[in-house]
Amino acid sequence: MRTFKKTPKQHEAIDIISNHIETLLEGGSRSGKTFIEIYVMFARAIKYAGTDHLSVRAVFNDAKKALWYKTIPDVHKMCFPTLQVNYNKTDFFIEFPNGSRYWIGGLDNRERLEKVLGNEYATIHENEISQISHTGHSLLKTRLNPPKGVKPIMLLDQNPSHKRHWGYKIFHQGINPVDDAPIADMSRYGLLKMNPADNLENISETYMDTLLTLSEQERKRFIDGEYTDIVGAIYNRFNDSMVITSLKPCDYYVVGVDLITYAAVLVGFLSNDVIVVDELGGHDLTAAELNKLIVAEWGKYRYKAYIDWNLSETGTREFDNSSLAIKGAGSVEAGINQIKQLMESKHFWIHEKCIRTRTEIEGYRRDDNGKIVKESDHFCVTGETIVNTVKGNYKIKDLLGKEGHLYCYNELNKKKAIGKYKNVMLTKQKAKIIKVELEDGRVIRCTKDHPILTNVGWIRAGDLKTNNEVIDINVVY
Repeated sequence: MRTFKKTPKQHEAIDIISNHIETLLEGGSRSGKTFIEIYVMFARAIKYAGTDHLSVRAVFNDAKKALWYKTIPDVHKMCFPTLQVNYNKTDFFIEFPNGSRYWIGGLDNRERLEKVLGNEYATIHENEISQISHTGHSLLKTRLNPPKGVKPIMLLDQNPSHKRHWGYKIFHQGINPVDDAPIADMSRYGLLKMNPADNLENISETYMDTLLTLSEQERKRFIDGEYTDIVGAIYNRFNDSMVITSLKPCDYYVVGVDLITYAAVLVGFLSNDVIVVDELGGHDLTAAELNKLIVAEWGKYRYKAYIDWNLSETGTREFDNSSLAIKGAGSVEAGINQIKQLMESKHFWIHEKCIRTRTEIEGYRRDDNGKIVKESDHFCVTGETIVNTVKGNYKIKDLLGKEGHLYCYNELNKKKAIGKYKNVMLTKQKAKIIKVELEDGRVIRCTKDHPILTNVGWIRAGDLKTNNEVIDINVVY
């Protein structure tokens, strides 16, 4: 087993954490930020008997994949190999011999969140705050209340996103993100940049080579740890003040359905306000399953559903209360302008649990030719990718414009199944491609955001680790 030795930058992080109440560790990917924070969580749980400690991400499933199944057990094995603890896999907390507990949670699950926030904590760790709203951050701070004699510690980390983010405003500009008023006492805040170059002894050369293939803007963020505003951002007025935590009944509701990504969004209209209430779905659903989910979750809202127009009238057959959302000439620009006006007049709101939608809003931009680009739109594989259809194996480029049936994986019964494919299209050109090599020699070439199904759930291709097991439908059949 590999033994743990702190890097010089991690020693520096410990010093800064020790001298501040709130510390932000920010910088590039795989720089050792989260590892040293989890180390601190363990150390404090051991030192202060009977105390509670919490690590949180915006999405609970991300907390499970990144922390519970990966970094936490890595820290335990490498840094505290003789420590005997109990991993509670029902409520997701670790119980220490001295009565301390270390919890993980997510801000997207209200029921679980209320259970977690029923405690008060000696240490709170917010992992990847680029995805956490300021409202969520403020809510977590109310639970930082350790027993007398124990210093409260709040740990935050991120790959820097944009300078409009609340983390930049607090830790770099020293202002309150809500009203931009100066923060009276900045002595409670600590800040440290940690980049991959500071952690070379713990990462492979091939990983650094992979980072070097990213776009210039992505290299600034994931290698240099720099903040980058999206060039040509369309919704540049969008900020955390538009993210809300509570909802009021609206006058009426509509549901927008995207059958490319099999996702849906629920939007409410209340007087002059437009509110993004909820989001559902993902790439792993069929149209019928998505409709069933929408009806179960949102049926009480008596909504009207609108289906993406480019799928023709057949796109509505699987959905209740639906019609085509036909984009007329100029309607896209008109819609963008309307949303921008709503943002400027403070009549646009989005619930904090709508993580995917918030990311898409921030990702809309115009390229050098004025064309609208959505950074998060369409996960892609290369044209040479083999598709296992019922009629044999075909390159996906040879299926453009066609429809038929293919073999797929049913996540409900975990067996091989037959599903339908249609509207196969070329979605990107000259996209940045990464290579995912499996242990049997097979290779998947795709964009880094393409979801890959593993033994611990869906993981973006760019986030896969060597210990992830990719699901093979021909093995589970």
